[in-house]
Amino acid sequence: MINMKEQTNFIFENAPMAICFGEIILNKDGRVIDYRYDRINTQYALITGLNPDTVKGKRMRDLFHSDNYAQTFKNIQSFIETGENTFELYLSTFKKHLKIHYTLLDDGHICTWVSDMTPDKLLIQNLDEIIQETPVSYLELTQRALS
Repeated sequence: MINMKEQTNFIFENAPMAICFGEIILNKDGRVIDYRYDRINTQYALITGLNPDTVKGKRMRDLFHSDNYAQTFKNIQSFIETGENTFELYLSTFKKHLKIHYTLLDDGHICTWVSDMTPDKLLIQNLDEIIQETPVSYLELTQRALS
């Protein structure tokens, strides 16, 4: 019989989306200034290139370019202030379009769920380019999109 910890671990490691647990770091004014990683799953490692075995305790500022973490900090701050918990973010370093969902846990800890939207964004971009080039019929458009 599998216990709850083993079951949770299995779900965490085998989830189809990237999952990360970490701690929000605030300044004295209550503004988000960093994020400390606790644990990431395999999918998160694939998207970011981080190593799940060495990320624990590392700060986001030490691992990513400021273009990437600055918007993340703004999104987390907005989540704290408004409760809005889903954002889209483009990581320039990795050329990835991500959909990010935050869940506040306890005592400044957060769970981050990440889906890679890059294939969808590229498909939309390609379809837009096709339509801009030449007006096409619905049938032509669907045939081009599937090829």
